[in-house]
Order: sequence, then C-alpha cells, then structure tokens
Amino acid sequence: GDDVRVTLERIAADPATNNNGFARDHIDSVRVTGDRVVIGTPAPYAWFLARIGHFFNTIPPRELLLGDLSRLTFQTAGAGPYRLVAVTEEDAAHFDRNPNYYRRDPDNGDEQLPYVDGLDVRIVLDRAAQLTAFRSGQIHSYLTGSSAEARSLDDAVIAREPFFTYVSFTMNPNRAPFTDPRVRRAFSRAINRQQFVDINYGGDAQADGLVQWSLGSYALPPDELAALQPYDLEEARRLVREAGGIRVKMMYPVTPIVEHDQHVPIFAQQMREAGIDLVLDPQDFATWLSNLKDIKYECTLNLNQIYETPELPLNIHTTRGPFGDGTYLAGLGDPAIEQAVRAASAALDADARIEAVREAQRVIYAREPISLPLVTPYQHVAWRKNVKNIPTGIGTSSFLVNTFWMDV
Repeated sequence: GDDVRVTLERIAADPATNNNGFARDHIDSVRVTGDRVVIGTPAPYAWFLARIGHFFNTIPPRELLLGDLSRLTFQTAGAGPYRLVAVTEEDAAHFDRNPNYYRRDPDNGDEQLPYVDGLDVRIVLDRAAQLTAFRSGQIHSYLTGSSAEARSLDDAVIAREPFFTYVSFTMNPNRAPFTDPRVRRAFSRAINRQQFVDINYGGDAQADGLVQWSLGSYALPPDELAALQPYDLEEARRLVREAGGIRVKMMYPVTPIVEHDQHVPIFAQQMREAGIDLVLDPQDFATWLSNLKDIKYECTLNLNQIYETPELPLNIHTTRGPFGDGTYLAGLGDPAIEQAVRAASAALDADARIEAVREAQRVIYAREPISLPLVTPYQHVAWRKNVKNIPTGIGTSSFLVNTFWMDV
C-alpha cells in the first residue's frame, strides 16, 4: 500500500512525470490501512478508473523511487504475472513467469496464472520483418496493415475490431493564421474523410468527429456530425479568399510505424484543391515530438494516438491541454468550452455523461475546433492458430490479460 502512496505522491509533485496533471488535479489524498488503499478525489471525476489504471501510473517498489531513478530501467519489480529478466533499451526485453503471482484462474480449477512461461519482446519497426517473423512462428500475433493483407493470411486466426486510434490534423490557435476562426473552418471544410476511408483502408474505416466513432455513444450521430463538419470545398475556397490566402507549414513525424506516408499525400492534395498553400515539414520522430510537446509548430499531422475515453480528445481544446499541464497544445481559452468539458468529466451517471460529452463537442464545434480527427479504421490482428483464448474487443486492456495459452 505504501508503494502506491509514494508513487502517486511523486507523480503529483513532479511536473516532469507524464501523469502529473492527473495526479495533481484529481488526487486529494492517499490513505493506507493494512492492505487497503483509499484514494480521495477533490471532486467527482468520471475518468478516474481509466486514468489510475494507465501504464503511466505503474507502481514500483518505493525503495526504487529514492535517489537515482535510472535504476527503474533495469531493476524495477512488481506483483505482475511476469518478471523482467533482461532489457536492452530500444531493442528487446525478456520476461519470465512470476512464480509468486497472486492470481489463479477460477474457471479452470484455480490453476496458477499466467499460463505462458515467458515473453521475449522485440522492437521490430519494419513491417516486412514483422510479417516474416509471424509466418515463421517467431511471434504469436501480428497487426496487419489492411483487411486485404489479413485475408491473405489463410493460416491465421483474424480478429477484426474497432481501433481506438486516429490520425488528426492539429492547429496552434496562438499562432497566425489559426487565431482566425475562418482559417480553422476552411481546413475543416477542405477535409474529405471518405477519401481516407476508401484509399487508405479499402472502406474498412469510418469518419471521425471530435470523439471517434469507436467510442460508441460518446460520439455524435453520423447525421449530426455531417452537419457540423461537412466536406464543402466551395465554402473552404471562399473562406481562404476572405482570409486573404492561407500559407502554413505543417510538420509531421517520419516513422515507419504509422500511416503518414499514406495520409500526407491525400491531405496535402485536399488542401491544394481548397487553395491552401501547405508547406510540408517532415521531421524525425524525436524532433517532431519535442516540437509537439513544447508547442513549437503552426500545425501538425499527429500520430495515431490511442484514446479509450473521450477525456483527452475533449481536453485538447481546453486551456491547459490534453494532459492538464500545458504541454502539446494550448486550447482556445474559451470559458464555454472549459465549462462544458468540466461538466463531462464530472458526470458520474452514464447517460448524463454521454449527453455531456456530446454537448461539449457541440460547444467546441460552434467555436471552430483546433484538432480535427480524420478517420478510425478497424484493426485486423492475426493470431497463430496455436494461440487459445485470444483476448479481443477490449482495446489495450488485452495487454493485461494473462489467461491465453499456446498449444505446443
């Protein structure tokens, strides 16, 4: 319990930690009594369980938080199903089954978990190498690049489910020309999302609003969304003329693990058709991420981020940004937006929260958004046929499931 307390107190006190904004704003106290930990919040907060369970809040032994934090790279320990045996940064990690893991499987005679004896994790960025490793049995699952590729893997089990991700176009509202709502509206009207659906995903995707469609009832209905962010090339051209022309530099990361090589040409062509002079600024990933975090950009095509709740997509438009710490993006500073987003986060009743999230999106649309998600595709994960009890339909929570096994 004290490991939990010390970890959360450190996160709340250190602005350099990734979840500092969450812990600072939403954790009032941490009380430990024996094996029970009670976390007090200053106000109702609908997204608390999702945020406290995020990997940014991993709980290490409190002794490792004293002194040199670099020890966490190779000495960390915990109560999870696997224990770290060896690690090479940016290359590989090796885990063995934790013989002291506390969980058992109630559906299988209380058998000790996990079932898999160990995990060898390798970072492989090249998709062709990933596919080769999958076909040769070196890896047990593979995220395919398309539905067509998934269909070609006739020796695999394919799990098709909605992604929680999207590539988005994001504007800095504190830099010209995006201080002008007409400019933001021009970009919005120039985006033809159906082209991304058809060309990049072969129709196996859907257009997004401010909250992506894969989040179900939180997303606005398609007919309302079409009215709030229509593809209207004539209006986009008119707005460009009214603004006296638009010329901007758009940065984006050059990395092999996202779809920018497919998205950038389509996006750039759509902007040219609207009369927008878009100067492309490809950057290596480290440079792009630094500029993004420090808000050193006019506009950017963002990475395929994973959002499993509407919280961060809405927070993007608030003054303190997605993580509540002023990094990555400074919102529009509009009091109505701030109030609407707070209301969504405070609604604990499910139906009330759904309506509050939808209303917050309407308020943001009325003031011209600064972040425009494009589309969210379905993902097609290929699993080898010897993998049993495949975890699907639960997003990134599948990484926490340890009840799958492999026949050998």
